[in-house]
Amino acid sequence: MKKHIQGDVMLRAVKKPAEFKTAPEGAEILALGEHSGHGHVLEGCDIMIGADEKKYVIPKGGVQARLLHKHLTSNKPADHDPIVLDPIELGEDECYEVVIQQRYDPFEKTLKQVID
Repeated sequence: MKKHIQGDVMLRAVKKPAEFKTAPEGAEILALGEHSGHGHVLEGCDIMIGADEKKYVIPKGGVQARLLHKHLTSNKPADHDPIVLDPIELGEDECYEVVIQQRYDPFEKTLKQVID
């Protein structure tokens, strides 16, 4: 399976959903570090929402598609190196599914999003 991992964000190659819509403005920020002010941000990609309400990413041809980890107020790089998303890496019927790491809380018996 083709996948890219940057901290608590994973992009994994999956078959394109039969139906999806364009994601709203701001969807390029995949995860936000509430305490540090950094974010995992996509550039050069189309971001779609599937019928399952998950985010899907399609790198645009002709521009460098990247997943960046940066401070949102200053645009300075944060802890993780950028990841280049090469559209050739995906098949014609594939895209990336956005997966945010979760952890299980055994006391509350719930899954919670990891905050990085």
